[in-house]
Parts: sequence; C-alpha cells; structure tokens
Amino acid sequence: MAEEYNDAMGSVQKQKKQASGFAQYSFMYELYKAIMVSGLKMPTPVQRKVIPVVMSGKDAIVCYKTGSGKTLSYLLPMINKLKCHSKIVGARALILIPTRDLA
Repeated sequence: MAEEYNDAMGSVQKQKKQASGFAQYSFMYELYKAIMVSGLKMPTPVQRKVIPVVMSGKDAIVCYKTGSGKTLSYLLPMINKLKCHSKIVGARALILIPTRDLA
C-alpha cells in the first residue's frame, strides 16, 4: 500500500514539474504568448492559488498585499473565458473595485 502511495505521489510531482509557470493553466495561445512577451515567467504565490479557482468557474475574494499579482489572478482567466462568444445577451464579466483610484 505504501509503495502505491509513493508511486502515485511521484507521478504527481513529475506532472507538476512538466507543466510549470503559466503553461500549466492552459490559456489560449494568444494570451499565453502575451504573458511571455510581457516578461512574466512564473506566477506569484497568490496567482498559483487563485487562477485555478477562477478557471474552474468559481468566485474568488482575494485579500493579499499590494503588488502581489491579485489583478492578473482574475483577469487572465476572465480574458481566457471571453475568447468564446456568448449567444446570451448581457454582461459577460463584472469587476468590482473599491475606489475610483484603483480603476
């Protein structure tokens, strides 16, 4: 039983090593290319936690220090999702900000 667990954990670690950086999130090619051109190589800790949640379609409320990458944590998945045109009329994205200065 312990050997099976170790084998499973080893394969999980190999998968994590294979897909590192922003490539692990399966963004559309154009978005991934823009990320690479901008010079971003690895997601920040907050991005590693939030992007998978948002990509799965769940809501997220994120409180983290200034400059940690919170904005990209929700913008990248949102841009990726907006690549597909909706036949339903109405708002496709909503971003709430606390102050006009942050807008």
